[in-house]
Amino acid sequence: QKEEESEEEDTSRDLPLPDGVAVLLRKWILRKHRSKANPSAIAVIVEGERAMDGTQHAGCLWHSSTIEKRVNEKTVLTKRGTVYGLDGCIDVERARESNMPEAIV
Repeated sequence: QKEEESEEEDTSRDLPLPDGVAVLLRKWILRKHRSKANPSAIAVIVEGERAMDGTQHAGCLWHSSTIEKRVNEKTVLTKRGTVYGLDGCIDVERARESNMPEAIV
């Protein structure tokens, strides 16, 4: 039984963030977003479960501001300057439910 307790502790342990990453998201999707400043413009944000990172927001559903730049296949930079790391693959089911184009999914 002690082994089971240890395993549970290991899965909830805070993870170190990759270099340069401020927020790490799991079970993530890309989502279309209309800007309040310009409602005719469509932006893209990333949304997902915030990784166990030692903050009060760990494990919560989280979304970014507008994505400005793709740094690499697992990292994006937002308009506010926050660097988001994307852990794992896109959540295909949720992405389709949010009507993202199949080419992006």
